[in-house]
Amino acid sequence: MPFIKVLTCLFCCASALLLAACQSAPVHTVSYLQLQTAAERLLQQAIYVQTAQQYLASNPVYSDSPADTATSTAAADLCEQWQAVNWALVAGADGFYRASLREHRFNYGGEDVAPSAYEFLQAEQSAALKQVRGIIVRFGREAVCAAEVLQGKLETAMEENVARELLDYARQHPAAPATGEQVPTLAGNRDLTSNPGRSYFMLENRSRSNDCPQPRMYILQNQWPNEAYIVVCEKQQQLFHCEWGRCEQRQ
Repeated sequence: MPFIKVLTCLFCCASALLLAACQSAPVHTVSYLQLQTAAERLLQQAIYVQTAQQYLASNPVYSDSPADTATSTAAADLCEQWQAVNWALVAGADGFYRASLREHRFNYGGEDVAPSAYEFLQAEQSAALKQVRGIIVRFGREAVCAAEVLQGKLETAMEENVARELLDYARQHPAAPATGEQVPTLAGNRDLTSNPGRSYFMLENRSRSNDCPQPRMYILQNQWPNEAYIVVCEKQQQLFHCEWGRCEQRQ
């Protein structure tokens, strides 16, 4: 066979293989920004529902009226219904969030934590609590997770391809949160409002003297003699473990 014909045959075969590969390869049409926006919105919604549930549970209706009891129960049921319908997407949103913070998290006590996750949770819980209280004052307890609120504040409608990507993140999640568990999981299962330990202010002053005029401090452990803190400055974040008042930075 002439050399030219051999080259032509090889080129045709290679072209056919390349075309087949292109046709079979998955096409990703979802941008990072789309996923980021959808994930953040879902986490906000989940935090709102969890905050509503906690508020309803900690502020029960003291009434002998069957109607009042039924109203309170119905409000809690609506919150649970939202979680049941949307939790797979919430788990996917949490998985995406974890992946996006891969370079900005610490492992302490076998648990991955990220300062920005603490800040996100604190801000959203505060905003959600104000919303819940305002809705109860204006419309009553039954409106906290009612359809009108879900449509207005908790809308989760999104493009099918975005939802499909988030469900993939849910399936790949290393420790997906069970329905109703606190999200984002990188905030850890810790009390964000716990009291600082003996080494807290020493670390704060040390940070201020090391070109960090406004350090943000997060308490991971306060069980004397053991303490652990994350110190966040403008250009860096550090994990410190303290024992008997002596603090060392950990990677």
